[in-house]
Amino acid sequence: KLKAAGISTINAAAVEEWQAHARALIEHRPVWVHEPVPFPVPVSYFAFDLEYNSDARDVWLIGVRLVSRRGDVIFSCYTDLAGNLKAFGSLVEMLARAPRIPIVTWNGISADMPMLRVAAGRCGADILVGDIERRHIDLYDWTRRHLRVPSLGLGLKELSVRAGIPRASGIRNGGDADALRQEYRCSGSSAVLESLLAYSREDVNGLVQLVEALRSVAAGCIEPARYQLRRPRENIALVNGLTPQLQGQRTRR
Repeated sequence: KLKAAGISTINAAAVEEWQAHARALIEHRPVWVHEPVPFPVPVSYFAFDLEYNSDARDVWLIGVRLVSRRGDVIFSCYTDLAGNLKAFGSLVEMLARAPRIPIVTWNGISADMPMLRVAAGRCGADILVGDIERRHIDLYDWTRRHLRVPSLGLGLKELSVRAGIPRASGIRNGGDADALRQEYRCSGSSAVLESLLAYSREDVNGLVQLVEALRSVAAGCIEPARYQLRRPRENIALVNGLTPQLQGQRTRR
């Protein structure tokens, strides 16, 4: 069975990881693989998430939440190839609000960063990628190396559901979101656009709640603490870096 799974050799470290995962599943709680390590994310940070077409390497939805004691700010931007440069310019402005704090992703090393690198390079916004990479913390990578959780996978949405983090947009995954994007491209419907931007906000909000749940585990809590999101002091919703006309959604440039 191990050979069929592509595992040709077994070492002590792998066995220790499997044992920790088994304990997590049996005890229904996160378990350290080795000794506890410090949590890498400070109290102020940006949560960052992209939606993209992996075949075309086309970034089309950007979500950011600034978590700060002075008040949170949410940024969501729909974009297409023609508007990438303006959208990335708006993202630069958003990240410049707190230029010294880290930018946190979930699996950004393998997913968000390579896609952003291609998309930004295509429109001449390479400087953006350099800034994000200098400040980047991939919390998925940290979790994979140090913790095992009572879940078979480490997908952001899967962990969010297991942690009881609500998702109200009705969009289940990236495939559903991409289908909705195609609908928006054909119809230009403001209601569909609102749904896409709400999905982006939902993803970064879920990432923030997961960050804080893992922070509580690193602090010694047996069960991850539930984090209550604060009402943001500002909610920025854009299309290609510009403010769209949305129903029932307060937006700004």
